[in-house]
Amino acid sequence: MAHKVLSKDMKELVGAMKLAQNYSNTVVDSSYRKSMLSSAHVLAIDAKNLLDVIDSVRIRYPEVDKMIKKNTRNDSNSPPPPAPEEPQTSGGEVSHYGVPNKVTEHITTS
Repeated sequence: MAHKVLSKDMKELVGAMKLAQNYSNTVVDSSYRKSMLSSAHVLAIDAKNLLDVIDSVRIRYPEVDKMIKKNTRNDSNSPPPPAPEEPQTSGGEVSHYGVPNKVTEHITTS
């Protein structure tokens, strides 16, 4: 259930980011930017709620917490996963989020 909610929220954020990018040099720029920030806020709140549920389960059921810690220790002995490949673009630099730097610079400076 949680992955469906977070996936939906992420899709909405990506859609809002694309719209904000498309209309970045227009009169409606600020409204699309607000929409993007609103989508990011919803995603952050839903992720926080998921972490709160996980924490409450770990507190309520100590055996689950022990299993999580045991699995975490086992995973620390395994080698790290390979790094993802850099996304290919048709020009321009890309931030580590896969968004063209021009968009992230515009958003952060405005």
